[in-house]
Amino acid sequence: MKRSRAQEVQPCEGGVAPLTPQQVAPMLKGLQGWALDGGMIAKTYHFKNYYETMAFVKRRGVDLASRGPPPGHARRLQPSAAFPT
Repeated sequence: MKRSRAQEVQPCEGGVAPLTPQQVAPMLKGLQGWALDGGMIAKTYHFKNYYETMAFVKRRGVDLASRGPPPGHARRLQPSAAFPT
């Protein structure tokens, strides 16, 4: 699924108070699978079997990789202890 730039999540600039559970609740009504969980908004996915799960993970990974790193984050490869340089 292609998304426009307007649909991308923009990082918060700071200084903005988080929404209260009372503010979030009406926004989540009608959104299947979404819930407020420990102060975070989370989506629950259900799959029939392992193969559906892995197909979803693969599609999601390809989608995220095509977008590049989030704004303000640089890709940095860290040396691994398992493979010393």
